[in-house]
Amino acid sequence: MAHTLVDSFIQYFEQFSQDKLQHMDDLFSENFIFVDPVQQISGLAPYQRYLASLYENTKSCVFTVQQCDVADSSAWIVWKMDCVHARLNRGRAFQLEGVTHLKFDHRITYQRDYYDLGAMVYENIPFLRRVIFWLKNRMMQS
Repeated sequence: MAHTLVDSFIQYFEQFSQDKLQHMDDLFSENFIFVDPVQQISGLAPYQRYLASLYENTKSCVFTVQQCDVADSSAWIVWKMDCVHARLNRGRAFQLEGVTHLKFDHRITYQRDYYDLGAMVYENIPFLRRVIFWLKNRMMQS
């Protein structure tokens, strides 16, 4: 059962579209908790609204799973995201790597995404990108 649920989760996000937001009930518990570097969300409906808001300015977003380890009631998924977002990186494609930790019973009850928020947001905003690269270079020289 664990592998089937995790496989369904992976397939869901590898083929994600806004149309699929309404079809999350089979995968996620109603009391689902989501955590990422930006915020923590309790409940499936707020999570659906969060995903919808993320995809408003997204031109394309493709997740590729690179590794998956499943235990009895949890899984770790290593992924790469290729994304084009109107407000990031001047609307050009960028990549982000991350890891998702899932906990589940009959449905997913907890999802925590680990990724570098700076690489996703700050380094894709022109002015901040220059400042961050300058800081990184200074730190390497020390």
